[in-house]
Amino acid sequence: VEPCAALLRPLTALLNACVAERLLVRTGDRYANTPAAETFLVRGRPAYIGDGLRYSEDLYPAWGQLAALARTNVPPVKAEEMLGDDPARTRHFVLGMHNRARGIAAALPYGIDLRGRRRLLDVGGGPATYSMALVDKIPGLRSTVLDLPGVLAIARELIAEHGFTDRIDLTPGSYLTDEFPAGNDVVLLSGMMHRESPETC
Repeated sequence: VEPCAALLRPLTALLNACVAERLLVRTGDRYANTPAAETFLVRGRPAYIGDGLRYSEDLYPAWGQLAALARTNVPPVKAEEMLGDDPARTRHFVLGMHNRARGIAAALPYGIDLRGRRRLLDVGGGPATYSMALVDKIPGLRSTVLDLPGVLAIARELIAEHGFTDRIDLTPGSYLTDEFPAGNDVVLLSGMMHRESPETC
């Protein structure tokens, strides 16, 4: 695509900045992805982290209010916005957490011995990334993910996309106030305790 002359200068500046950051390589007037960009920034690649970057973009304005947070102890972005109240921010958050969790998920089944376990309860399991990794590697294991309804709406899409609908159940609820489903022989708590106070933990 030939950009109009007015856009050529800023576009070239942006592309050259990407070259300086090693996201692109330049050959003459042509630009191409570096191996790192091809691996991590192309949607559909196994190691894609673009959703995590999008989630960080949602948080960027909050950093500009850091002084107000220090003075008032009131977060500039309410957690509820990313946990169901704002569908777009919730999607960015859940997909971002999925991107970030995949690395740990690849090692998780090898770090704990779940042989013989049949029912896993994944408390605050978000995108169900860890549940998918565990049921994929542990024969006979089923999982139930307990999380807020807005979060589970995105998790349901990811579970279906990866083919685990028959082995992962979703239970809407808050781990702070709702009863845990019964019949589990292992419980996973991950990625939620850092949000809580010592008393809540």
